[in-house]
Amino acid sequence: MRRLSRQTFRTGATPGGVGALLVAQLLLLRALASADTERVFVMGRELRWGCLFRRAFGLPCPACGMTRGVLLTLHGHFGDALRLNPAAVVLTLGVVLFAAALVFVAVHQRAHDPRSSGRLHARLRLAARAYAGLLFAVMLAHWVIEVMTRIAETGR
Repeated sequence: MRRLSRQTFRTGATPGGVGALLVAQLLLLRALASADTERVFVMGRELRWGCLFRRAFGLPCPACGMTRGVLLTLHGHFGDALRLNPAAVVLTLGVVLFAAALVFVAVHQRAHDPRSSGRLHARLRLAARAYAGLLFAVMLAHWVIEVMTRIAETGR
């Protein structure tokens, strides 16, 4: 049964289509939303939300700054995004690279026998796992540094 579901997934969606869809989503997000270091705007209107974790505990959560950071990265403001949360830059660039890899897989499958791309799929899965580990490590390291800095500043 597992083999059948895996086979169905592979024939149901082409890697190139998924990669193109990822790029389209990023372009749409860039067109509709923007941010500065303090606020997020969607179609010119400011979103007024806050981190529930920060409100409850007075400390940032591991994902604090990710939305603003991703939007700043999409608009080319890498320095501001890195200051907010370095994981936002890693996330955005990772999605772009993953989309490019999926398009490459689709081109490779058309140029060669689709069954010969098994090794390419395995490498892509390994790279995705390594990327997820890197993203988690960057997010966790940034969070620990932020929490330790806040604690040192407040003297808790």
